[in-house]
Amino acid sequence: MGILVSDMEIATASAQPLELLTPAQLAREIKTTPQTVNNWRRAGVIPAKIDCGRIVRFDRAEVMAALSTRKRDTPAHR
Repeated sequence: MGILVSDMEIATASAQPLELLTPAQLAREIKTTPQTVNNWRRAGVIPAKIDCGRIVRFDRAEVMAALSTRKRDTPAHR
């Protein structure tokens, strides 16, 4: 008889720790301004992990994945 493992247990076991960044920290990392980071969040370009009023935090890995996908989907400038 096998051991039953839920999807949640698998996701939790393989999940890496979150690296949460403030808008200012993220802006420094991707070389833009905090205002641009907030504009992108509001426009849905990048996901916010925590968005509770004035408290906003971004998961570094999720943002980098979103920006990477966006970069691949954007035609090259000529």
